[in-house]
Amino acid sequence: MTSTIWTPYATATLNGTQIDTLLLKGARVEMGLSDPVSKAYVKCIGDPGWGQGDALTVTLGGGYNNVTRFPAGSVFQGDYLNSGPNFELVGRGPLYAVQKYRMNRAKGLTLTDLTGGPATDEDIQKAVLDIVGVSYTAGNIGGTGIVRGALAPDGYTWRRGETALAYSQRLTKASLGYKLVESNGEIFRTQVTDGIPTGAADFTLTEGIDIFEGAHTQRETFNRFTSWEVTGFDYGDGFGPVRFGNPDVIPDGEENYAYSSEMIERALDSDPGGGISCETVEAYVESNTDHEITHLSGLVTPRDDSFGPGQIIIVNAPTLGVNGQKLWLVGVTCETDPDWYLTTLELVG
Repeated sequence: MTSTIWTPYATATLNGTQIDTLLLKGARVEMGLSDPVSKAYVKCIGDPGWGQGDALTVTLGGGYNNVTRFPAGSVFQGDYLNSGPNFELVGRGPLYAVQKYRMNRAKGLTLTDLTGGPATDEDIQKAVLDIVGVSYTAGNIGGTGIVRGALAPDGYTWRRGETALAYSQRLTKASLGYKLVESNGEIFRTQVTDGIPTGAADFTLTEGIDIFEGAHTQRETFNRFTSWEVTGFDYGDGFGPVRFGNPDVIPDGEENYAYSSEMIERALDSDPGGGISCETVEAYVESNTDHEITHLSGLVTPRDDSFGPGQIIIVNAPTLGVNGQKLWLVGVTCETDPDWYLTTLELVG
């Protein structure tokens, strides 16, 4: 039998200078789709000397893949404790800027202001990141490829008082699940659904080999529906917002899944004018809510691979009720202390 020996490794830098290893007593990096901004927590004995906005990096591993999992963050918080490692630095990744940036023009920013006219959702997202000043690799910003705004450009106005993150999340509602996230220092706009993944798996984890105890699987049908209604932009013609339902007439007594976005410009795929349709969005929403959903939380592994939100993981864990099933990875926590390196995963499918 071959055994694997994991050796916890952690280093951190402030403004490019490594924190003294005698002070550093552990670190944690969190990445997830529920909050797209990655966060780092660095435990020290004593204050290492810091200031608001200092550049922070964190490198973690278990001896096999010691990589910089938080390469370009900023310090926004220092926590003082009266026991154990008595100081903790808290940093956020570069996407923090989309949380802080707020549109303050009196009439907001039109789609023409953003992109020069109708554009795909991925190009609209890139324009928002450019305005905020967040760097990204163009190929990492995915989307539907559907050109928006030819019919209802008002639906794509970045409104006064709306943060860049709120606008991006509004765009996500009309983009079939494509959303922003930081993963190991890179900015992505990736598609993750509540449906069972069909693509190639990024990693496989197996009970008794690289899964520790303590995880929890929940299979639920409470959020399973059998009818759906999607509404979009209201053109003010007296007919209400554009709409598509399946079935078209919702039966009495049946709770349907209601979904709405003013960035949806057409009712049917066959309707002229371009833009995403209620029919297309309904098919996406239905595929996410017409089946039993598996939530696997708190899955702990000693592996130090470069796990990241949006990946597909095969889990072989009969005692967790998941045996060879593919799941979406939606949240990752990497952490070390003097004794362990651990990765905790949150998955859905």
